[in-house]
Amino acid sequence: MYLRKLIRNVALLTTMLASSQILAADWSGCYLGANAGYGDGSNQITVNFFANEAFDKDAGSTSSSGSLYGAQFGCDFEASKKWVAGFQLSASKTDISGKHLYFEGTGPENYVRYETDQFLSLSGRLGYLVKDSTLLYSKLGWVTTDQVYTDSDPDYSPPLIFQKSQSRSGWVFGVGVEHKFVENVSFFAELNHVELGTEDNIILIDLGEIDINDYEVSIDQSMLQFMVGINYHF
Repeated sequence: MYLRKLIRNVALLTTMLASSQILAADWSGCYLGANAGYGDGSNQITVNFFANEAFDKDAGSTSSSGSLYGAQFGCDFEASKKWVAGFQLSASKTDISGKHLYFEGTGPENYVRYETDQFLSLSGRLGYLVKDSTLLYSKLGWVTTDQVYTDSDPDYSPPLIFQKSQSRSGWVFGVGVEHKFVENVSFFAELNHVELGTEDNIILIDLGEIDINDYEVSIDQSMLQFMVGINYHF
């Protein structure tokens, strides 16, 4: 619900910017800025191996959500009168998380949790100038994230807790609009799809007292991100 409302706001913002009469300077050059936004993810876990036994067990799935904030640096050049191309490096800190009951797990408090700590992406951008001051663009690139996966049951005897911190890499595709209000300052809003795919052979580490060290899972993840931000062009 919240993400759909944000997407509708992007469409409204695009219309408002397109009607603006403020004239912008040349888009060629580099910029530095800040961003903030919201992420809505999808997570699914499959157990492959546990306690000397091979599995192909669907342990459940859930969505994850939370805020993000960070900074970006990039450079653009005007490929023609209407087209702008460039690259962008973006880094964001997040509190995106979600959990679900372990399907047919050890009890009603046996949850699997997914936490996303940060994103780093390097993307190429291609934009079209609908006005001198307003750029509609798409982006495509590489992304890496820091994830924490936890399977825990505090009511089990002894209490059960398996955890793994894992870096995940994938690709990001996005669309957005950027508008220059003055010569050196612009505002942008964009919607990104982050695809991490399925990571196999993730070994969850036993942090409790069960002494099981062969807990192997596969985790599939993807995410939508809505971001707004401001850039200073120099």
